[in-house]
Amino acid sequence: MITIIVRFTIPGEAVGKGRPRMSVVNGRGRMYTPGKTAQYEQLVKLAASEAMGGQSPTDQPVHLGIWVYLPI
Repeated sequence: MITIIVRFTIPGEAVGKGRPRMSVVNGRGRMYTPGKTAQYEQLVKLAASEAMGGQSPTDQPVHLGIWVYLPI
């Protein structure tokens, strides 16, 4: 097993995962991710992608540790 350590910091204040929202378009229900959640997910994706340095995601088991620092 090869061990690869990837560490990265996501700038700004952490944003919790928002609940999916629903709207009606042409009489049909449409589910969508709230804008604040979608923007933060893109920020996480960008930070992780930069930290991976062009390496593709793995299909192997992953050990994940997360440290979140929030203001009091």
